[in-house]
Amino acid sequence: MTQTQTHESHRSQDRELIVEREFEAPIQAVFDAFVDPEQLPKWWGPEDMTVPVCEMDVREGGAWKTIMRAPNGNEHVVKGVYKTIEAPTRLAFTWAWQYEQGPGHETLVTVTLSDLGGRTRVRLEQRTFAEKEHRDNHVHGWESTLEALKKYLART
Repeated sequence: MTQTQTHESHRSQDRELIVEREFEAPIQAVFDAFVDPEQLPKWWGPEDMTVPVCEMDVREGGAWKTIMRAPNGNEHVVKGVYKTIEAPTRLAFTWAWQYEQGPGHETLVTVTLSDLGGRTRVRLEQRTFAEKEHRDNHVHGWESTLEALKKYLART
């Protein structure tokens, strides 16, 4: 690896993820899906995952935790703290995978919702990853999760 490649892999924009998606649902319904502990497990995580544990203290400074279970039984634990709650347009929370040896690198997820007159645009930003590869690993996860949200909202 050359000096330039090493430098570029540590640039901030290489460690940030932005995903945008539009939903055929009102802004309040989309926001509620993110903050309601009864709704979140019905769509959270990549589409092949289930969420057997969902703990949410939805207030600024409140903690949250989910356990996502893969079809093979492997469980993935993620925890965080709510930083911003501005219903129904903005939500920000920290994100850190939990491992046997302790928490992983913490990132900040910011979800911004825009009212499109009965439809809603969601802009999800996650930053700053420890490495570009960690960001790349989250691309499929968030795209799949938002696809699951789309299907969930269509059923409600």
